[in-house]
Amino acid sequence: MKKKFIILFTIILLCSTLIYSSAGKDNQITAGEIIKEMNLLKNKLSSMDIYTEPSGEGSLQIERDYRDGKEVIVRIIFDIKGNVRSFDKYFFVQDKLIWEHEEGLTVHFIITVEKNGTLKRKDLSFPPVPTCTPVRKATYTPVPQVSCVTPTQQVKPAITPVHVSPTVFPTQSVKFKEKIIFVSDLDGTMNIYTINPDGTNLHKITKEKYKKAFPSISPDGMNIIYSGNKDGKWSIYIINLDGTMEKRITNSGSNDIMPCFIDKNNIIFQSFREGKPGIYRMSLDTKKVSLLTSGFTLAIHPVLYPDRKKIIFAGEKEGETELYSIDIDGKNLKALTHSGFEKSFPSISPDGKKIAFSGNDYGRWSIYIIDLARGGQKKINTGFKDSTYPSWTSDGTYIIFQALEKGKIGLFKINSSGSGEVIKLTDNKSDYLQARFQLIMLQ
Repeated sequence: MKKKFIILFTIILLCSTLIYSSAGKDNQITAGEIIKEMNLLKNKLSSMDIYTEPSGEGSLQIERDYRDGKEVIVRIIFDIKGNVRSFDKYFFVQDKLIWEHEEGLTVHFIITVEKNGTLKRKDLSFPPVPTCTPVRKATYTPVPQVSCVTPTQQVKPAITPVHVSPTVFPTQSVKFKEKIIFVSDLDGTMNIYTINPDGTNLHKITKEKYKKAFPSISPDGMNIIYSGNKDGKWSIYIINLDGTMEKRITNSGSNDIMPCFIDKNNIIFQSFREGKPGIYRMSLDTKKVSLLTSGFTLAIHPVLYPDRKKIIFAGEKEGETELYSIDIDGKNLKALTHSGFEKSFPSISPDGKKIAFSGNDYGRWSIYIIDLARGGQKKINTGFKDSTYPSWTSDGTYIIFQALEKGKIGLFKINSSGSGEVIKLTDNKSDYLQARFQLIMLQ
């Protein structure tokens, strides 16, 4: 019965239209387009609760929330400075589809799609507060706030439509911050640390006296997955962002390294389980492990595309090491390079259009960038003899990499165009390795 209702509801939506005003312009929209947009957002989320990607001159964030058992899909568009440009929510209430849209303080409406396909619009406005200046802060906070001249005075806009329970709206603030996560032996043991993108605010996460490597943050920004060597073999562990609740995920007797979340229930990693390095996928629920890269002499250094539907890795066949892509289910293998020199540690730009990697040409490891759309390849001159482990910043402007300087391995960044000065992010007190530029959840 539910399936029949959904089919009928979708057919009705495709036949329904509505005139609405956005930013002062009249536009015609169909209810089918509303539900199509909601489904596109849900497809991007897949099984994740939070998803981010670059969007024009800014970024897009999609969230999934639940209130009173109802799923709410939230879309937030940020400009390049982190200010909220638009805010949308999609959800069902009593067989009605609700779409709420905000754009600054000039556009705020709710469109309700009735079961019979009728579209109704309700325009909302913010309460006038003469002494207040509306502010949208770059803290990824879904609920808009109004900050006032008087510290004790704060007014929130009325966003609850008539006949819709306010409990269906997200009320928790979701705050993210960009960090560089890496490992260092500052305390004599390889532990996990973070720093700000400019190299400030060094923060130690783990403290246990065993070696750790290849940390990566979960899609929701709340957990860290990494490789740990407690008993002579590298296994995979997950901990909370504050370093608590350590949980061992693998104990195969082989070396499992370079883990990364596909979503909260599935990971990929590199392992030597069949006598040679390959890329594996594992379900955290069932513990089922499957090899994704058969037919290679070696397959190493897996990373995920921004949409988390494909993997890129370095693979060797017939003595040649090139970069390959493959779906997360092991299908659709594709060679991305054919340049004939050794490659490692690929990293994909936030828009998915370019790949940075370490290449060993003429006996030196250098940073290279290939353009997937145009097919070009260029070498980035960092000024160091060897530069490895590149990672893109979230806006695609810089490449983070590691290089040897004065006897210690440090972290640096350079403009992805190859122009400008190399910026030093760490001191020479210890080795700093395997940096990744990622979003973490603020506590």
